[in-house]
Amino acid sequence: MKLQDFYNNIGKQLSISPWIELDQNHTDQFGVLTGNTHPIHTDTNNQKTIAHGLMLTSLITNFINISNLRPEDTEHSLIYGLDRVRFIKPIIIGHGYRLRNIITLLDVKNKNKGTLIKTAHEFQIEGNDDIVAYAEYLALWLKK
Repeated sequence: MKLQDFYNNIGKQLSISPWIELDQNHTDQFGVLTGNTHPIHTDTNNQKTIAHGLMLTSLITNFINISNLRPEDTEHSLIYGLDRVRFIKPIIIGHGYRLRNIITLLDVKNKNKGTLIKTAHEFQIEGNDDIVAYAEYLALWLKK
């Protein structure tokens, strides 16, 4: 899809991403990297550790990539920000989980030297149709 094509798809679901697998090791690494090693995320004796909410939002770029939603006529994007982030249900890590992302196009605007694309991201875990997290993501795409 080229940047111009996004204008014709505002309000439409663009993709349901492939599943990605995550486990306690991912959560531990994220906790060390961010300095958030609270036992609710890292105490494996508990068996009810939960995933970091911000780890989910940090995966948005990956979901865009694996869903082939990178505009083909762009060089790269810059993260412009996040709107309306909600962590609706905790994700119990247990022995691991699979996560996917439902991506909907909310808005497209010309901005400075690029195109600002706003997408909605609804996160689901396998085995449950409920949305566990929601975020609106803004990316400034720069043409080649």
